[in-house]
Amino acid sequence: MASKNCTVKKGAKGHMVTYFKMLKKEDSEGNVSVFPMIRYSTVFNSEQVEGDYARTFDNPSDDPVEVMDLESVEAWAKGTGADIRESPESRAYYSPAGDFVHMPIKSLFRATEHSTATECYYSTLSHELVHWTGHASRLNRHKLTRFGDSEYAFEELVAELGAAFLCAELGITNSPRIDHAQYLNNWLRVLKNDKRAIFKAASLARKASELLLGRETEELKEAA
Repeated sequence: MASKNCTVKKGAKGHMVTYFKMLKKEDSEGNVSVFPMIRYSTVFNSEQVEGDYARTFDNPSDDPVEVMDLESVEAWAKGTGADIRESPESRAYYSPAGDFVHMPIKSLFRATEHSTATECYYSTLSHELVHWTGHASRLNRHKLTRFGDSEYAFEELVAELGAAFLCAELGITNSPRIDHAQYLNNWLRVLKNDKRAIFKAASLARKASELLLGRETEELKEAA
């Protein structure tokens, strides 16, 4: 904050954000290994600081209300081969039994404080497509899970990380999902019981995103 000539207002509470990246390291023999790197930071909104850097952003209501079709992302989604169905039903989900992704019609998506309706739609679609990769005919990741159990929470963590990877690749800003609060306690329990859960989830999310992006590696061939 000092470098920006501003200070946080007294009593302001920040939000923790996570920065995640896969790093490559080469040893003396030329062997390359890939490992995840994760960092945590506390951030504040512009209205929570005082000084030269403080400024007011446009009202989120000025963002486009309707979802705009992103042709490149639409082509990518179609190219995955996933059975994507839309209806007025408001819930987005992947059906393991039917092996299809259900998305609410685009007119049901609205802008949030941090994301446009377009970003909300495509980040949600990315999340559900990561679930789709877990089918037995693809990465064989799914187990018999129930809402609220640790396996379910772990799969949601994989899907959310995978969606973040995809959004970065496709140029979409990932937005917080409405159901984050429902999963949060389960995610925390998973992470508490297994300190390497975040790394395991990140590895599986990377495989899922690579599959969806059409980057078939030897690692993916072995997982299939």
